[in-house]
Amino acid sequence: MSKNRIGELRAEAAQRFPALFTKTALASRLGVNVRTVSRWEDGDMRPNVRLAKRLAKELGVSVDDLGLDGPAEA
Repeated sequence: MSKNRIGELRAEAAQRFPALFTKTALASRLGVNVRTVSRWEDGDMRPNVRLAKRLAKELGVSVDDLGLDGPAEA
């Protein structure tokens, strides 16, 4: 899969709010495993539509800003 902007956007958010945007904290709020967030950032996996929307909201961006080829099906 192609690279996306999830890691970059999370890192930017972490500069403003470090404790809120660790991979562990973000994964907890989204109800996924920290490895899942890592796989999204590495481009090895895509969030489904529901999680892509929640992820975008957490990061304060649009789903399009995540740079996904398109979220995985639900």
